[in-house]
Amino acid sequence: MTALLLRHARVEDAPEPADIRVRDGRIEAIGPALEPPDGAEVLDCASRVVIPGLIEAHLHPDKALLDGVRPHPSGTLADAIRITEELKAGFTHADVRARAERVLRMCVLHGTTTVRAHPDVDPVAGLIGMEVMLELRERWARLVTVQVVAFPQEGVFKAPGTEKLLRASLEAGADAVGGCTYSEASVADCRRQVELVLDLAAEYDVPADLHADFADDGADERFTLAEFIARATAARDLSGRVTLGHATSLGGRPVAERRAVLAELAAAGWRWCRCRRRTCSSAGAATRRPCAAVSRRSVTCGTRACSRPARPTTSATRSPRTAPATSWRRLCCWRGSRICRVRPICAGCCAW
Repeated sequence: MTALLLRHARVEDAPEPADIRVRDGRIEAIGPALEPPDGAEVLDCASRVVIPGLIEAHLHPDKALLDGVRPHPSGTLADAIRITEELKAGFTHADVRARAERVLRMCVLHGTTTVRAHPDVDPVAGLIGMEVMLELRERWARLVTVQVVAFPQEGVFKAPGTEKLLRASLEAGADAVGGCTYSEASVADCRRQVELVLDLAAEYDVPADLHADFADDGADERFTLAEFIARATAARDLSGRVTLGHATSLGGRPVAERRAVLAELAAAGWRWCRCRRRTCSSAGAATRRPCAAVSRRSVTCGTRACSRPARPTTSATRSPRTAPATSWRRLCCWRGSRICRVRPICAGCCAW
């Protein structure tokens, strides 16, 4: 049994500090002058803020920190993807493990206790990233909950053999199946990928987490798949089990159209992991303007369209529905007078 008592902690908006009693990894009580459990460690928080562990719902540890290997001065997303694909051909288990562990260490040091990792699964890298992240999921389990998503960065139908690798990943213990819906050669194949990924989610009884609509606007139909994903989700009764990452092109669509799409997504029980400001900036770097999710009207909240300007988020504001509820029982206490902002770990991810 493990027991902990935090003295004089500030919790949420409480006007006065309180004690927090923890037993076997669970918060047992919050209140003034609590009695410590037998054998408990007692820490004095000295009126510092105590918050739930932060969740990083969208991370690529296998490709993180590649800008230190080969910088890409243009700053564009297209160049980042091209350089990453070239470097990925030379990945080894040792190389991926070293960079991924650096990232996990940074996460933990900055208060993140749950990470959803998206290692690439494709004919270029094979299962190297997946195997490493499954290993690190167990090695780091005491400090951080790692969910591993099998992610087909290079597409599925454009990269023959990827479906077999996705299945191998799920058989090996991947927590979720991913998609990169815009990475196919045609709109028809993009839709086929969505259907395949959701079918795998249903077959293996795992969540799905799709990269989708990652563009400045909807000029290319491959980046306007949100409503198709909503309908495919509903058709398979996967409500609440499908997450969309990025979806920046929604911000460039007409307000009425955007509202209709978001209403359809909400009805399908869709979850949204919004991209951070750095990713939005790289998406619009080719035109020297940030992408729609930052520069235009926001599509925040996920269940309704908003007309307020976008407010870029950190991991702290992402929905806890993207991770097990128990992860919010973990605590982080800053040794300072205020909560520090989480370092944007993804800034070095995939060389962008």
